[in-house]
Amino acid sequence: MLILAFAITVLTVLARIDMLGSYDLNTSGEEQNVVYGVIKLASKDLPLYTDPEQRPYDVIQYTPGFYYLCRGVGALTGMDPQEPRSVYLVVRWCGLVLNIVFVVLGFSMARRMGAAVPAAALGGSVLFSMLARQVHSRPDALHLVLFAGAMWLLIAPPRGQGNGSERVSLWATLLACLSVLCKQSGALALLVIGAYLILLGRWRELGRHVLFGIAVLGTAFGLLAWAYGPEVLQANIITGINNGRHVHLATWTDQNFGQVQRVVLQLIGIGGALMLLVRGAPRERALGLGILLAYAFALFTTLKHGSSPGYHSENLLLMIVLLCNTALIGRFVRWRHAVPVLSLVMLLNVRPDRLVRGASSIDELTHPVPASQAYRDATAMAAAFRNDPDLSSGLVFLDRHDHLENFLVGRSVGTQKDIICLKTSQEHYDLSGLRSDMADGSIRYIVAKGPVDELPFFGREHPEFIELGVRYGYHLYRNPGGEPVTRSGHRR
Repeated sequence: MLILAFAITVLTVLARIDMLGSYDLNTSGEEQNVVYGVIKLASKDLPLYTDPEQRPYDVIQYTPGFYYLCRGVGALTGMDPQEPRSVYLVVRWCGLVLNIVFVVLGFSMARRMGAAVPAAALGGSVLFSMLARQVHSRPDALHLVLFAGAMWLLIAPPRGQGNGSERVSLWATLLACLSVLCKQSGALALLVIGAYLILLGRWRELGRHVLFGIAVLGTAFGLLAWAYGPEVLQANIITGINNGRHVHLATWTDQNFGQVQRVVLQLIGIGGALMLLVRGAPRERALGLGILLAYAFALFTTLKHGSSPGYHSENLLLMIVLLCNTALIGRFVRWRHAVPVLSLVMLLNVRPDRLVRGASSIDELTHPVPASQAYRDATAMAAAFRNDPDLSSGLVFLDRHDHLENFLVGRSVGTQKDIICLKTSQEHYDLSGLRSDMADGSIRYIVAKGPVDELPFFGREHPEFIELGVRYGYHLYRNPGGEPVTRSGHRR
């Protein structure tokens, strides 16, 4: 088991390091939007949150913890916000380190609950391999560490704190609150702690937990509202995540039940959780309750448009803690083959594609990754927008996500097309200003990867653009909107 755990961990780390150097715009589920937010925060004159109904029509959907962490790490490592490549590296390295900490906390929690080292190591390595790409380099990475820390203090507190029936530490509540400040999903940790106290009828502790949580989050969000304005904060982190439901139920079904081996693991974990709730000690009941609530939370939140299998990460952490704890399982399942069967079920959830990528990347890790043609083109086009007098002023609209948008932060408008083009966003925000900017020529340049007919958000409702030719693989257009018309009927 230890050899397997070591091999899985090493190959997964190698695969993740290989991904760090990728010049792909997005390896982690709209990763470019996270990089965009870090660039804004790291730039001197650009606030993280702005009014989505005003230029540059941005929506930063998540609470700010991960953005501030990346800016701090970037300041220490010499990150240049004008060079998106350096920002990508900081964001991805932060995500990898945080994912490793998350897995280590899971290993520690399993050990504190009574798991043997080989079983806990195997469970941790499987969890590491299973992590969905959406939690690799996004706010989820920091949220999951804080969630795991809160659950560690709730379920497996340090030695010397009693027989498992002592008071729940306020440190767990604090970590849960900090998790909320990294991603709104952190509310799950607060819910688990509160539900556990209700289950045991500890009303005084529940009141203490609620009041302390209100004090911490009230202070934090009060300071954020003071810095950015309450309306702006609400428009981003509350309205911004209201994406509506999936168009097709098939999407929800695939995210929750598409991976058969994971569903088998979850069903076994749910069965074990129910047994813990009925017959377990107080802290064991907390683990069972956490598994059930995290699973229900994942099923509910994946109804939202834009969700991912990464929403099961909290549930997988707690289930792995249970299923690698053979001593705990043995109290309920007296079957001598339980240990090898559970180990096999866990191993079936290892991502073979990541193991293969890790093995194949060993020779490549010693060589610098050459910049992709797409990144070189974006660098050259960005230089033209800075230095060419004919292009040096005026707003820019890109027809799709591209490396160029992260070179033009502050000048590019409507950058997050995966958000502003949603029907729900256009219902919740008044984006008439974006249409006006296109109509009156404030959006002066349109950049596309091919000839322009329809544009995201605008469709065909835009002025007739003037072609400026192709530069560095980009089709460049000037918007004549608002320019005076000569007697011949041509715009000047």
